Amino acid sequence: NTDAQTGTLTNGFTVDAQATVTSIAPSSGANTGSVNTTITGTNFWPDSISVTLTKSGQTSITGTVSGTSSTKITCSFDLLNISPAPAAPGAWNVAVTNSQSTPGTLANGFTVTAAAPTVSGVSPSTAGNSGPVTVTIAGDNFFSGATTAITLSSTPSTVIGSSVSVVNKNTINCVFDLTAVAGGNWDVLVTNTDSQ
Repeated sequence: NTDAQTGTLTNGFTVDAQATVTSIAPSSGANTGSVNTTITGTNFWPDSISVTLTKSGQTSITGTVSGTSSTKITCSFDLLNISPAPAAPGAWNVAVTNSQSTPGTLANGFTVTAAAPTVSGVSPSTAGNSGPVTVTIAGDNFFSGATTAITLSSTPSTVIGSSVSVVNKNTINCVFDLTAVAGGNWDVLVTNTDSQ
């Protein structure tokens, strides 16, 4: 007060500083199950922290935290039992959030790995070159975010699929615009987000 006397509430106010993430180990894991990780950084609040893996166009994966200090978090990520399952291969951001703050993020800090996609069939397997055709591609290890293409091996011709819909890990629907493309046999390619 104006007479210089003070009243104090010890630890009565908290500044929720933004976390920073400097590393995660291991920095990759297969999308066939869970992976245990150790995250290092600064400004981790043990009592009010959440950890997620984020990727554009994908559902975030929330980690199960088992231990924390101000500079280290141990947690596990289930890369198989998410929706859509399993986690899409490729680089994911590691985000650590204290109770009120903006997440601290390690961009592309964790890589989800997967087996390469296999293509076993396409239906219909024949179409004219007078316009777009909608096809269903069958195979395995297709993941959300996958792209499709058909290529003509004898010349450097490629038709990129549009309206790609990954129905599940075994089925993709897409459209190929075949207007005036060369006749002949074309290869069918599926590329996951990890470039396999």
